[in-house]
Amino acid sequence: MMEGDERLGMMEGDERSGMMVGEERSGMMEGEERPRMEGEESDIHTVSLSLLSSVVLTEVIKAFGSPDNAMRMEEARDNACNDMGKMLQFVLPVATQIQQDVIKSYGFSNDGEGVLKFARIIKTYEGQDPEIAAMSAKLKSMFLPPMTVPPHSAGISAS
Repeated sequence: MMEGDERLGMMEGDERSGMMVGEERSGMMEGEERPRMEGEESDIHTVSLSLLSSVVLTEVIKAFGSPDNAMRMEEARDNACNDMGKMLQFVLPVATQIQQDVIKSYGFSNDGEGVLKFARIIKTYEGQDPEIAAMSAKLKSMFLPPMTVPPHSAGISAS
């Protein structure tokens, strides 16, 4: 993969989708390029990556909903007893493994670093695509407990 290339982990020449991210089917011969207008290539690349991000995110969410994975997550949550330290110990590894099983098909490494890279790419598109933002929030809610803000008490001083 070329440095700086954000193809959602896909390797150059990857044929899973039959074409490269951002590539268009135009009836042109292989290797032939049509003239592009200024800024057009980056727009196509961004839209394609956003679309691919959405597809991968949808598959990850579906994977969490499968009966086997839902059972694994429920067991991990039960073991964690809503304790944040235990959540990191029991729930996060299961959630990471479920994501790895899906994203490795899209060229991400099959380890925690692959999941982190996927999360960074999704974070990039959250601000640009409300659908991705909603799916990202749904995914996070599947393995992160809701954050509650402790009540502020006027009787406690910082002295």
